[in-house]
Amino acid sequence: MVRAGAVFAGFLFVMPAVATERVPAEIKACRAERDERTRLACFDAALAKLEAAPSDFGGEALKRPEAVSQEPEFVSAHAARVAINAIQHFTVSLDNGQVWRQLDSDTEVAHFREGAAVRIKRGFLDSYSLSVEGTFGSYKVKRIK
Repeated sequence: MVRAGAVFAGFLFVMPAVATERVPAEIKACRAERDERTRLACFDAALAKLEAAPSDFGGEALKRPEAVSQEPEFVSAHAARVAINAIQHFTVSLDNGQVWRQLDSDTEVAHFREGAAVRIKRGFLDSYSLSVEGTFGSYKVKRIK
């Protein structure tokens, strides 16, 4: 009986912190139990269920397999407009409406003009590389529109 009281007191101590978060229905149902043993058994079962559930913490950043298979690995288009800034990095508007900018960390100098056929390929960690047809190398870019 002492253990039951200690566990119940522990729940009472933790519940105010949990109250600001969503309280699972299983725990809410346990509060309605009048018998101490039944209530404790209910809380134990609810806690075991919560501990067994996988944690989704950080999972929103993971790509789901079905989403990855539907996304193309590259996009091909033509450069409709190319603008070069003071540090020789470009912003390119494509004929499909997308706008891409060369990353400041990229050390390559752009050597292409409007009308050039380009391919933007997916890289690691949500990075992208733009290559120009008929040339070697690629530029690290990010989409801005």
